[in-house]
Amino acid sequence: MGCVKRDIERKVGNPNIRLKSLLEISERILTQSKNSKNKIYSIHSPEVECISKGKSYKRYEFGCKVSLVTTSKSNWVVGVQALHDNPYDGHTLKDAINQMEKIVGIRPKEVYALNHS
Repeated sequence: MGCVKRDIERKVGNPNIRLKSLLEISERILTQSKNSKNKIYSIHSPEVECISKGKSYKRYEFGCKVSLVTTSKSNWVVGVQALHDNPYDGHTLKDAINQMEKIVGIRPKEVYALNHS
């Protein structure tokens, strides 16, 4: 990747915005180390994160945690949030309920939390 990046920088005098972005991502990939924070795992989706699952059959997943709120009887989706930086599940429920209340206009009487890992 380093050779390709240098070759592009030599041959393209004034790169467009998209190419500049890709060159910046490639520079971050080339300079990151094993212990770097905010590593890039995907060139095309640099926001992808490594989520440690702690399970022997599936130690890591790549992506982003999602909070999904549905109604209990009809399964209407009434709230969705992307949860970056892999927050503890117990700390995300209050925000999910508040978002649902803003969208639907009703505070739930009961809440059931499921963790689909």
